[in-house]
Amino acid sequence: RVRYETLDDVSPALALGVGLFQCLSLWPGFSRSAATIMGGMLCGAKRSLAAEYSFIAAVPIMCVATAYDFYKTWRLYEVSDLVVLAVGFVVSFFAAWAAVRAFIMLMGRTTLRPFAWYRLVLAAVVFLMWPR
Repeated sequence: RVRYETLDDVSPALALGVGLFQCLSLWPGFSRSAATIMGGMLCGAKRSLAAEYSFIAAVPIMCVATAYDFYKTWRLYEVSDLVVLAVGFVVSFFAAWAAVRAFIMLMGRTTLRPFAWYRLVLAAVVFLMWPR
Protein backbone atom coordinates (compact mmCIF):
# COMPACT_ATOMS: atom_id res chain seq x y z
CA ARG A 1 0.00 0.00 0.00
CA VAL A 2 1.41 3.38 -1.03
CA ARG A 3 1.74 5.79 1.92
CA TYR A 4 4.34 8.16 0.46
CA GLU A 5 3.74 9.85 -2.90
CA THR A 6 6.09 12.87 -3.02
CA LEU A 7 9.36 13.98 -1.43
CA ASP A 8 7.32 16.16 0.94
CA ASP A 9 5.73 12.98 2.33
CA VAL A 10 9.05 11.34 3.26
CA SER A 11 9.17 10.62 6.99
CA PRO A 12 12.08 9.70 9.25
CA ALA A 13 10.71 6.15 9.33
CA LEU A 14 10.89 5.88 5.53
CA ALA A 15 14.39 7.39 5.49
CA LEU A 16 15.54 4.89 8.12
CA GLY A 17 13.96 1.99 6.23
CA VAL A 18 15.64 2.98 2.97
CA GLY A 19 18.93 3.44 4.82
CA LEU A 20 18.71 -0.02 6.34
CA PHE A 21 17.99 -1.54 2.93
CA GLN A 22 20.97 0.40 1.57
CA CYS A 23 23.15 -1.70 3.90
CA LEU A 24 22.35 -4.69 1.66
CA SER A 25 24.57 -3.10 -0.98
CA LEU A 26 27.57 -3.90 1.20
CA TRP A 27 27.08 -7.46 -0.03
CA PRO A 28 29.22 -7.80 -3.18
CA GLY A 29 27.12 -7.73 -6.32
CA PHE A 30 24.05 -6.25 -4.61
CA SER A 31 22.96 -3.07 -6.37
CA ARG A 32 22.65 -0.07 -4.06
CA SER A 33 19.99 1.44 -6.29
CA ALA A 34 17.99 -1.79 -6.38
CA ALA A 35 18.27 -2.18 -2.60
CA THR A 36 17.09 1.35 -1.87
CA ILE A 37 14.30 1.35 -4.47
CA MET A 38 13.07 -2.03 -3.23
CA GLY A 39 13.36 -0.85 0.38
CA GLY A 40 11.47 2.34 -0.34
CA MET A 41 8.66 0.46 -2.04
CA LEU A 42 8.45 -2.12 0.76
CA CYS A 43 8.26 0.76 3.27
CA GLY A 44 5.28 2.27 1.39
CA ALA A 45 6.80 4.70 -1.12
CA LYS A 46 5.41 5.08 -4.62
CA ARG A 47 7.77 3.50 -7.19
CA SER A 48 8.83 6.82 -8.74
CA LEU A 49 9.39 8.35 -5.27
CA ALA A 50 11.48 5.34 -4.22
CA ALA A 51 13.66 5.80 -7.32
CA GLU A 52 14.00 9.55 -6.77
CA TYR A 53 14.86 9.13 -3.09
CA SER A 54 17.33 6.37 -3.95
CA PHE A 55 19.31 8.73 -6.15
CA ILE A 56 19.13 11.56 -3.62
CA ALA A 57 20.47 9.19 -0.95
CA ALA A 58 23.40 8.32 -3.25
CA VAL A 59 24.75 11.88 -3.41
CA PRO A 60 26.47 11.93 0.02
CA ILE A 61 27.93 8.47 -0.57
CA MET A 62 29.33 9.42 -3.97
CA CYS A 63 30.75 12.70 -2.64
CA VAL A 64 32.54 10.97 0.23
CA ALA A 65 33.83 8.18 -2.04
CA THR A 66 35.16 10.74 -4.53
CA ALA A 67 36.79 12.82 -1.79
CA TYR A 68 38.41 9.71 -0.34
CA ASP A 69 39.70 8.67 -3.76
CA PHE A 70 41.21 12.13 -4.30
CA TYR A 71 42.74 12.00 -0.82
CA LYS A 72 44.43 8.68 -1.61
CA THR A 73 45.68 9.71 -5.06
CA TRP A 74 46.29 13.48 -4.91
CA ARG A 75 50.04 13.02 -5.40
CA LEU A 76 49.42 11.51 -8.84
CA TYR A 77 47.79 14.65 -10.26
CA GLU A 78 49.48 17.59 -11.94
CA VAL A 79 47.96 21.06 -12.29
CA SER A 80 47.17 20.39 -15.96
CA ASP A 81 45.08 17.37 -14.90
CA LEU A 82 42.71 19.58 -12.93
CA VAL A 83 41.19 21.10 -16.09
CA VAL A 84 40.50 17.64 -17.52
CA LEU A 85 39.02 16.52 -14.19
CA ALA A 86 36.83 19.62 -13.98
CA VAL A 87 35.48 19.17 -17.52
CA GLY A 88 34.88 15.47 -16.82
CA PHE A 89 33.07 16.33 -13.62
CA VAL A 90 30.76 18.85 -15.31
CA VAL A 91 29.97 16.57 -18.27
CA SER A 92 29.35 13.54 -16.06
CA PHE A 93 27.17 15.61 -13.71
CA PHE A 94 24.83 16.64 -16.52
CA ALA A 95 24.83 13.17 -18.11
CA ALA A 96 23.96 11.60 -14.74
CA TRP A 97 21.28 14.23 -14.09
CA ALA A 98 19.63 13.46 -17.45
CA ALA A 99 19.85 9.70 -16.89
CA VAL A 100 18.35 9.94 -13.41
CA ARG A 101 15.49 12.16 -14.61
CA ALA A 102 14.74 9.70 -17.44
CA PHE A 103 14.87 6.74 -15.04
CA ILE A 104 12.53 8.40 -12.55
CA MET A 105 10.06 9.19 -15.35
CA LEU A 106 10.31 5.57 -16.51
CA MET A 107 9.60 4.35 -12.97
CA GLY A 108 6.37 6.33 -13.03
CA ARG A 109 5.20 4.27 -16.01
CA THR A 110 6.68 0.78 -15.66
CA THR A 111 7.89 -1.77 -13.11
CA LEU A 112 11.26 -3.32 -12.43
CA ARG A 113 9.92 -6.89 -12.68
CA PRO A 114 11.68 -7.76 -15.97
CA PHE A 115 14.98 -6.50 -14.55
CA ALA A 116 14.43 -8.44 -11.31
CA TRP A 117 13.75 -11.67 -13.21
CA TYR A 118 16.81 -11.07 -15.39
CA ARG A 119 18.99 -10.62 -12.27
CA LEU A 120 17.60 -13.76 -10.62
CA VAL A 121 18.14 -15.88 -13.73
CA LEU A 122 21.63 -14.47 -14.23
CA ALA A 123 22.51 -15.16 -10.58
CA ALA A 124 21.35 -18.77 -10.94
CA VAL A 125 23.36 -19.23 -14.16
CA VAL A 126 26.50 -17.75 -12.59
CA PHE A 127 26.04 -19.91 -9.49
CA LEU A 128 25.64 -23.09 -11.55
CA MET A 129 28.56 -22.30 -13.85
CA TRP A 130 30.96 -21.06 -11.16
CA PRO A 131 34.00 -23.36 -10.95
CA ARG A 132 34.14 -25.47 -7.81
